[in-house]
Amino acid sequence: MLLVSDNHIGYIRPAGMGLGLSNGEVFSQSIEEHTVQLRPGDICMFYTDGVTEARRGEDEFGYERLLDATVAVRKKHASEIKHEVLESVKTFTEHQANHDDLTLVVLKWCGKGQEN
Repeated sequence: MLLVSDNHIGYIRPAGMGLGLSNGEVFSQSIEEHTVQLRPGDICMFYTDGVTEARRGEDEFGYERLLDATVAVRKKHASEIKHEVLESVKTFTEHQANHDDLTLVVLKWCGKGQEN
């Protein structure tokens, strides 16, 4: 998960297995929980490897570009952040066909009783 907040900008990578790689006992024994206290304006971005591994020749979009693209649009609504980051990936790949899925889930905490 990529977390963009006033006091942390970076990736949170708990130990364990990725979602969907196994189920049952193996998955249960390998996961690690990580608790994050969100404040209004904080962004949590979940993404598939197709985003960071999107290519232009031998160069990958990568984690730094994903972080930079997200930080650049952090003040926007969650749906706009998703759209802008996906556009950054498409621009980087020069709109070439993807070899993997490009999936982003953007959560933006607005605080109790507020919409964004």
